[in-house]
Amino acid sequence: MGLRDIIAKASKSAFNALGDIPNTITYTSVTGSPVRNIAAGTTTKPSSTFDVEQVVFARFNTKDVDKWPAILLTDMKIIILSANFQAADKDENSFTEDTFVDPDGKTWRVIAAKKDPVKATIIMQVRR
Repeated sequence: MGLRDIIAKASKSAFNALGDIPNTITYTSVTGSPVRNIAAGTTTKPSSTFDVEQVVFARFNTKDVDKWPAILLTDMKIIILSANFQAADKDENSFTEDTFVDPDGKTWRVIAAKKDPVKATIIMQVRR
């Protein structure tokens, strides 16, 4: 067992210790290039929708908002365990077309995503 596995297991244990704090979201991941239907005059993006368990919502702190103008006061960050996330193998830059619905039925857009160095978790900047 390597260090990467140890950190992934420790991350899972930490999420389990949070009890009922994490939420389940319904995530829609864009899976390919847009498809144009010329006859109908529409463009669709192929996507996959799935539930993601143990998602933690957190606010950005004031230092983050002051430092980066791309972070709005209303933005949130979510932390997802890669092991619980079907789209974990996507490139960090390809999450920006994805959306999800929170337990309250509100739809959020992914603005940015970063994976930790061992890829045990993914932290996303999200906006309604």
